Amino acid sequence: MNKKSVEKFEKEKEEFLVGIKTEGNQLRIPDIKSFKTLPEAIAGYCSVVANSIGCSKEQQDQIMNLKREMHDWIKREGYVR
Repeated sequence: MNKKSVEKFEKEKEEFLVGIKTEGNQLRIPDIKSFKTLPEAIAGYCSVVANSIGCSKEQQDQIMNLKREMHDWIKREGYVR
């Protein structure tokens, strides 16, 4: 990766992390359709999980739903038999 790519990635990562936090520092779980590519979805899911400490039961359910949808996407792409 060149320096511009790394800088772009870091900027996109920071924007995503800001986007998943809402008022009161509550976690906002993105919809799988909000991701353009599978690598973006995987990175987004990892960021959500990393920031999910102390989330509610409803948010845990949303995270699990995101995980299921991401795994379905992985299967559709042919990475899992």
